[in-house]
Amino acid sequence: KKRKERKRKRKRKEEKMDHKEALMRSAALRKKDMEVEQTKKEIEALKKKLKVLKLEQEVMRRKEKNARKSLTRPIPGEDDPTLLKRRNDVIETIKGRIERD
Repeated sequence: KKRKERKRKRKRKEEKMDHKEALMRSAALRKKDMEVEQTKKEIEALKKKLKVLKLEQEVMRRKEKNARKSLTRPIPGEDDPTLLKRRNDVIETIKGRIERD
């Protein structure tokens, strides 16, 4: 009779330990899952940041390209003296407006 009781107590104790271990394991798994989710969120944020940076880089590249184009573009009517005079007149009027302001 005593042996049966001891056996039952031992079994109960083992069950309690198994339950505790299972709880600890599930807590550890939950913590790991949270870490994984956090890492996923960080990765998404970094991807968005990278996308924005790439877009900004593309805009800058286009601006530089356009600036280079406008520098190398020939001035219309550079050879024609009447157009050149008109261009210079426009430049002078703009300068005058700037000085007045």
